[in-house]
Amino acid sequence: MKNDLLLLRPLARFGDHALLILRLLTGFFLAWHMWFNISDGETMKAVVGYFESNGFAWPGFFAPLSAWAQFIIGILLILGLFTRWAGLALAFNFVVGVLMVHMSDTFREQWPPLSLLVIGLVFATLGAGRFALDRRLETAT
Repeated sequence: MKNDLLLLRPLARFGDHALLILRLLTGFFLAWHMWFNISDGETMKAVVGYFESNGFAWPGFFAPLSAWAQFIIGILLILGLFTRWAGLALAFNFVVGVLMVHMSDTFREQWPPLSLLVIGLVFATLGAGRFALDRRLETAT
């Protein structure tokens, strides 16, 4: 009992709530932000130019691919559907981003992409929690 208070173990019962909040915030951020990249031709041209200036091969292919991937990942996170796959894809996308774009940045500038990389790993390892469509898939099998 004393260790429960010291270690705040009662908070563990809210883990699924925390995953839900993290999923929704991350999902809405990705979907909202990427929607502008994929829905506006001029914005996508700028993204392609950004990829090109950072040395990506085939920027005309990989810029839209990355934008669409992040948009779809966002939607999947909001729904809590295929969350572990979405987490792996998110982590992979931001490993590439950190290695290709942000290696020479300061830690403060690296923080947003590193945070999204780690959030992807959290979802890949922990899943969506009980407030998700993934839970329905688990109980259906």
